[in-house]
Amino acid sequence: VFLWLTQKHPELVRQLDADDHANPAQWQLQVQGVDWARGSAAQGAALFVNHGCGFCHSGAESLGPDLGSIAGRMSPMDLILSIAFPSRQVAAAWRRTEFRMRDGARFGGLIVFEGNGVVIVQTGATTNVRLAEAAIATRWPGTASPMPAGLINDLPRPALADLNAYLQMLRLRR
Repeated sequence: VFLWLTQKHPELVRQLDADDHANPAQWQLQVQGVDWARGSAAQGAALFVNHGCGFCHSGAESLGPDLGSIAGRMSPMDLILSIAFPSRQVAAAWRRTEFRMRDGARFGGLIVFEGNGVVIVQTGATTNVRLAEAAIATRWPGTASPMPAGLINDLPRPALADLNAYLQMLRLRR
């Protein structure tokens, strides 16, 4: 379905994926050629650290889901494609909420606290913003993932197998 949609409506696919650079059909072909059995978890761990994945996928106040549990539910191909196109499927718990303030300012992120007249929104891996409820003009659920697209666009096939091996190791540690 994705290949057909990409061929017939490539501009629509890029909008749906919230990414204007990557081509889903090319990614599909690249991932199909990966030898998943040859991945190195140690090299995958280095990729995980070097690409900053731990900022959002580690710790008690993560911006993203526990990757160990995801690795157990997805095939290696689907797992890597979900990293390449993070906004294709976003679970409700990880969707951003968008805010427009009465003064015109805009904010978006994950709500980490709401009450006592304030909303605290995690806008980045290490940043929060405190919004007064009275100053919020509108708010709506976003459709894009907080995870930026393109994080693994530069990785060759063996590195994709390495990243998968590391994520599978996380699953086994659980």
